[in-house]
Amino acid sequence: MKLINDVILKNNLFQELLKMNAIEYSLDKASARMKIDESIMTFYGMVYGGAIFALAEVVSIAASVTNDKSYVTMDSTVKFLNPAYGEYLVAHAEVIYRGEGNCSVDVVVNDENDTLIAKAMLTMFEIESSAV
Repeated sequence: MKLINDVILKNNLFQELLKMNAIEYSLDKASARMKIDESIMTFYGMVYGGAIFALAEVVSIAASVTNDKSYVTMDSTVKFLNPAYGEYLVAHAEVIYRGEGNCSVDVVVNDENDTLIAKAMLTMFEIESSAV
């Protein structure tokens, strides 16, 4: 799992900008947390859907690369089920399929009270490691 340490967890300005940090990861699984503040909230006082999706995508990539291959998002579907308020969001991703050059990742995003905020399914495309 060298790739997740070298690429995903170090020097990622996007994750810093959105105040995301890894919680844990193992083969085909990853979890991350994102702090909620005014910078990602709508004028209604809830978290932007795009910020929720960004968390889902980052944790999907983290779960994908646990096999030490590089992936980018090829396709995604997200269902926003409840508005997100509070202090932070937690996303859990699991690779449910690995094929020739791709994988499918299931993601659940909850708030700190374990309220289901969103579910996502992402298809990841394997790229050459030298492209990373």
